[in-house]
Amino acid sequence: MEKREEVVTRILLHQSTGRLGVLMHELVASSLLRKNVLQDPANLSRLAALPSSRVYLLLYHELCIANLLEVLMDDGGALDSSAAPAEIWPAFLNWIVEAIQFLVSGDLHWDDEDFLHGARSTEGDSDIKSAKDFPTETAEHTVQRHIKEVRFASGICALTLFRYVMTACSGGRHPTLARLVLSNHQGLYLIRPLIENKPWRRVVSFNGQVKASEHFINGSWAVLRAVERNDVSVVEAQVWLAFWGMATSDWFGTNLTEADKAELITIGKRLITPAVTRDLTPLKDVKEHLVRLDVQSSLPGTGARERAFVIEDLSDMDVVDEMMETLKADVGAGQGAWMDHLTRALNELTANDDLRALGSLYGDAGFEDVASPDRCAVCSGTRGAGADGRLLTCGRCKAVKYCSVKCQKADWKKHKGTCRKPE
Repeated sequence: MEKREEVVTRILLHQSTGRLGVLMHELVASSLLRKNVLQDPANLSRLAALPSSRVYLLLYHELCIANLLEVLMDDGGALDSSAAPAEIWPAFLNWIVEAIQFLVSGDLHWDDEDFLHGARSTEGDSDIKSAKDFPTETAEHTVQRHIKEVRFASGICALTLFRYVMTACSGGRHPTLARLVLSNHQGLYLIRPLIENKPWRRVVSFNGQVKASEHFINGSWAVLRAVERNDVSVVEAQVWLAFWGMATSDWFGTNLTEADKAELITIGKRLITPAVTRDLTPLKDVKEHLVRLDVQSSLPGTGARERAFVIEDLSDMDVVDEMMETLKADVGAGQGAWMDHLTRALNELTANDDLRALGSLYGDAGFEDVASPDRCAVCSGTRGAGADGRLLTCGRCKAVKYCSVKCQKADWKKHKGTCRKPE
């Protein structure tokens, strides 16, 4: 928030070992919670019965870690150092590919409820003054919308992480990572559906009427104006730079299959347009290389060959096996046990000032559901001397509470230095 990313990267990457691996491990663990509990249709009604802020914080945790890793991976040392153990990389790369796959899988669909209650631009909807003018969103849809919004934002983070990994593999560096992405996950076949579908753009409609065309930029939705429609956005640039890393990878050059060659030529001929090479000059050389490849190719044609995304089974990974075994030992086997444990943990959540601060930050009254009762600034009591049991509030600053006049007087010497009338 204070634009001090270099301090974060120095502490987490260059002044320690293993911390990056901890974040990757936590990201994968959070995704397991989401997939096995929060996304399970069998748990929807139970999740909807909980305060929405609690469920949202669980989902948002995964996005926060992805965003932090996005900041860290901007530093070349994230890949060149020993900050993360080798065994966590397959699961981490699997998370990236799965998050990107969600963007182009067809499961991402924005509906009327998303437009009314979800994140959207403020333009193009002048006839809809407020979501309050319409029926309240059901608790079930709120959970489903939160899952979709967080998965979308995580997918956008994954595009940047994908770009960092692939550009780090250019020129023959990190051949193991290149093999994991290009062979195990067949990352090349993510490029074309991303560019063709552009999931970072959407047409917003309500009651069958188109309200606006939007694009996701700088972490939020904004109206996409006609003059911007042919521009390469920052998000799309991440995809093209990832492709550049693939095309310049020595590992990829020596392991090129005929299907890969056909896909490369198709991308070069159909998708690398003058607008792309104008905004991303490194792709000019790639375009020329693919033209030469097309001329030299003995393939009967350059039509795109359909290739299903290859997502490794997480259960086959040692790191994930360990996570699952630990979870089963702590909580119990079976998804029902996980949901039971999660419900108990959330219901027992003790409130604190951090949750009040989050409520203020997000403007969500739901955070009051998990906040602790007000306490006396002196004795920490929760009941006041009045008939209704309410605490007394400082009449000047309105910020500090006391259970009695006695406690208020005892605190005045300390409090008067910071007591100010609210502006």
